[in-house]
Amino acid sequence: KKIISKDGRQFQWEKILLATGATLRELQIEGSDLENVFYLKTMSDADKSKEELANVKKVVIVGAGFIGAELASTCRKMGIEVSLIERAELPMERIFGEEIGNYFLDLHQSNGVEVIMNESLKAFNGESKVEAVVTESGRVIECEAVIVGIGVDPNTALGHDLLEVDRGYIVDEFGETSIPDIFAAGDCTMWPYEGTHIHVEHWDHAVNHGKIVAGNMLL
Repeated sequence: KKIISKDGRQFQWEKILLATGATLRELQIEGSDLENVFYLKTMSDADKSKEELANVKKVVIVGAGFIGAELASTCRKMGIEVSLIERAELPMERIFGEEIGNYFLDLHQSNGVEVIMNESLKAFNGESKVEAVVTESGRVIECEAVIVGIGVDPNTALGHDLLEVDRGYIVDEFGETSIPDIFAAGDCTMWPYEGTHIHVEHWDHAVNHGKIVAGNMLL
């Protein structure tokens, strides 16, 4: 039970927690470098997008997960016209299932959000700032800003031959990995739920998963 760092230092341990988080996914398509294409992960991201959206009348949101759905609601309350694009059949269906997915679809549509399902982006159009998006089906949607929320990729660079990884670190119901006394929590994990392993990208899960796993490590 020894960790050796790259600079040669050695650390003894009894238990380890892997809390390496995740890396934001970004769209690598034509026009990705245009201004007013926003991602939301840090406080500075939030401040910048909030400032710009104050003067925007039409926004396109890519991804109908937690980030996209919450931002669509916020923008509508600000009086901004919203087109919400999602490549799945229903908003948040992967996490909550068909019934809840239909509920969120109806909720957003009833509040004036244009929800475009089974679609993804091909390009951003504009000179210096984004002026429109082009979908894979060829549809052109004019806008003054785009917010992209297409999820994250778990950071699993810390590896070991005995450490099971499938997208994220595989943990049991206590947060323990396939190596005894090595635990993982938060966005870097895949955890058991109804016979399978799932990954939930939400701050509430990350906070509470960390608390629960920390408690288990102390037992």
